Amino acid sequence: MPPVPPDMPSVQSPAASAAKDRANVPPMPPDMPWDNKTQYIDNQQVTTINNKNGKKLGVRLKSCPGCTNALVYNPEKGTLHCPVCGYEEPALEFANDQVTEQDLLERLETISEEDEAPVHITMNCANCGGKVDFDENVCAQPCPFCKTPLVASALSTRLLKPQGMLPFAITQKQALERIQAWWSSRWFMPSNTLRTSWLKNIQGILKPHWTYDFKTSCRYTGERGDDYYETVTRMVRVNGKTQRQTERVRKTRWHSVSGRVNNAFDDLLVPAGVESAQQESLGPWPLADLCDYHEDMVRGFREECYTVGIANGFQNAKEKAKETIHATIRRDIGGDHQRIGTTNISYSELSFKHILLPVWQCLYQYGDKQYSIMLNGKTGAISGNRPYSAWKIFFLVLFIVAVVALLLFFLNAQ
Repeated sequence: MPPVPPDMPSVQSPAASAAKDRANVPPMPPDMPWDNKTQYIDNQQVTTINNKNGKKLGVRLKSCPGCTNALVYNPEKGTLHCPVCGYEEPALEFANDQVTEQDLLERLETISEEDEAPVHITMNCANCGGKVDFDENVCAQPCPFCKTPLVASALSTRLLKPQGMLPFAITQKQALERIQAWWSSRWFMPSNTLRTSWLKNIQGILKPHWTYDFKTSCRYTGERGDDYYETVTRMVRVNGKTQRQTERVRKTRWHSVSGRVNNAFDDLLVPAGVESAQQESLGPWPLADLCDYHEDMVRGFREECYTVGIANGFQNAKEKAKETIHATIRRDIGGDHQRIGTTNISYSELSFKHILLPVWQCLYQYGDKQYSIMLNGKTGAISGNRPYSAWKIFFLVLFIVAVVALLLFFLNAQ
């Protein structure tokens, strides 16, 4: 075989090219707060980062042994796989040893405002070497340059890290199919929405939540209303004549009551991020399926840090619990009607968990407005807002008016 002429570039295999790229990862600039050192351990690209306090933190980028592309989590099979060549690792084990209750009062005594300050993560991409400034309060997202999925939860400054999570069970393709089916079933949707929207702008997000366990004892005062009937005689005119009629009239007799009711709350779920009515309607969540937090189940998705602190989260939990407590009070009062006056609630046996829940979110543009659709990444429940077609509504109203006018015409003709 003749030698390659000197003016022709040599051809490298993809694996050799990727290895060369990894070897040429630029070092972290000296003015950055983190210092990166990349090495390879058991076919995993490991970026060791020294923070300002000298503590070493490992950010692992798992690469495909065949094509060196970054591995991502496959919700359908529960494995890490390569989206380029199809390589697949053995199924991940879903342990739940860390999903345990933590003492709330003890944690409130030790946590400070600094521990819950906004999270700002900056690092060099372990694949292309580009400087990546993560979005605020985000610790897993794709590299903006090479799209490599980066999981930097080890760099989060939050004292409270997620203990457990519900891994994604619905793939992006399945999520899009369900969103399109939901979309097609909406009445009054503009006909050209599917052509002008940005359906590809969908991302899987692991959203932070708190769960709270506690017991309540509530002293209350109120009123109980019992219905009774009285016979009333009235004088009425019938066919021009005055007649006497009797009828039974319902009345309510009220009297004061007081008492005490007890309630127990288990895994009362409270969003720890930006809450929306859409996200709230994605439940119920199968919290019995919670497993330990694992970076491998985050790969390929976006992970958000909590923005609602543990104390504020508990205040929100107490507000949610009031609805159940008031329902218990009404049952305790009895009667046909109830009025709740004062309540004095005490709380005991307080505990909490910090978990992540999977959500597929699709943002799309129609006209000058942006709309959002959310899908439960575990159960497939869906909620969203959408535009309305003024023309479709107009023609429907016009059709109804025409039908009513036609019916009136035939009735008058008869």
